[in-house]
Amino acid sequence: MNKFYKRVYVAVMSIITFVMVTAINVNAASFDTSTLKANMKLGLTAVVSTVGATLAVFGIIHLIQAQGEHEPDAKSKAIKQLASGVGVIIVGAIMIPALIDSVTF
Repeated sequence: MNKFYKRVYVAVMSIITFVMVTAINVNAASFDTSTLKANMKLGLTAVVSTVGATLAVFGIIHLIQAQGEHEPDAKSKAIKQLASGVGVIIVGAIMIPALIDSVTF
């Protein structure tokens, strides 16, 4: 893994950590299930969307590299990675709020 990918990985992990720390902030003294559900929706949706965006960005990077090298197998892999990243974002945006709404505390 070259330095660029390591920097992108560190940046993405830093963003995920920041989102998790700020979004899932439940005050133990005033525990409210609606607040917990809202924070869970926000935090989990942000994390899953960030993971999907990371997959999509790496798919785009690999697609650009494959275009330069004229490798059809690498292009196919990059397109699959890009599509899976977009799919993860869509599933995270739709399914996580629906699943959290269906949970009762």
